[in-house]
Amino acid sequence: MADPHLAPYRPLMLSERQWILTTQAFAWSMYHCACTRGPAWHAQKAFLAAAFEVHCAPPDSHLPTRLQCAKYAVLFMLLDDCPPPERHHFTDQLRRRRTPTDHELGSHYHSLLQELRSTGLPTAEFETRVEDLCAGMREEDQIAPETLTWEEFHALRLRTIAVLPYISCLRIAHRLTFALEAQEALRSSGIAELAAELTYLANDLASIVRERHPPGVGGHPAEPNFTLLLMHRSHDQEAAVRATADLYNQKADEFWHRGYLIAEAARALSEPNMIRYVELVRHMVNGNVYGNSYLAPHHYPGAPTRMRLLDDIPSLQA
Repeated sequence: MADPHLAPYRPLMLSERQWILTTQAFAWSMYHCACTRGPAWHAQKAFLAAAFEVHCAPPDSHLPTRLQCAKYAVLFMLLDDCPPPERHHFTDQLRRRRTPTDHELGSHYHSLLQELRSTGLPTAEFETRVEDLCAGMREEDQIAPETLTWEEFHALRLRTIAVLPYISCLRIAHRLTFALEAQEALRSSGIAELAAELTYLANDLASIVRERHPPGVGGHPAEPNFTLLLMHRSHDQEAAVRATADLYNQKADEFWHRGYLIAEAARALSEPNMIRYVELVRHMVNGNVYGNSYLAPHHYPGAPTRMRLLDDIPSLQA
């Protein structure tokens, strides 16, 4: 029998697979729980993590693979919602090259890291990106978004949107390996960073109602949000929404063209995993938009209308 704290989410499931993923993510999170927020809080985070994962994963993804990625999403939500001193302690331990296990964040991270290491694939990229995510979140705690230049804002959002560690987790969970030349081609393409930019643009557009109330000091956005900063500087909500959507669609087109070049390189190098990698990342970007719409009643008021302004990225295998 499922935990009663999950009962409110049962009617919201799109499939039995989503329900299984939600219950397993919740059980994992509760096993490592050491906070005072209680099971209801963890149930909500498990629901949100599983919801995004079922939208972001390709249909042929196996449940254990999806669960590893959902566990990363739970970890990020813990990082995002925990008191800053706890997050800073976790970050300091990572910087000292320790695997923290002495508190809730550390216990979740250590468990996921052990799972990823058990695949036999290197986890250094994932670990480095988690550390950079935490460092970016610390920086975000200390700045006023309205003081940032657009270049500073972009650099910070790439770090704090949590997509780069997710992509590393995704690669390991799907057991993707590459020769050195293929790895360098993927790195130099900037496809992962472009996916992170697309994700923060979609999320910022989806969350303008939730993040606008309450505003920060002086009516400024309380946390970095691309659309809200455009609105603050232009005093025109409709124009800010349209500009965000236009930029997203421009970047989506750029993603497809970069993916096409990677596919050509993959064929030249006889590295089919390069195409699989781009397709996994493409599914994540598109699925994030679908997930924002699905979660509108619970997390992103009004998101479906705004998400319909955003273009899908077509498959490279069509």
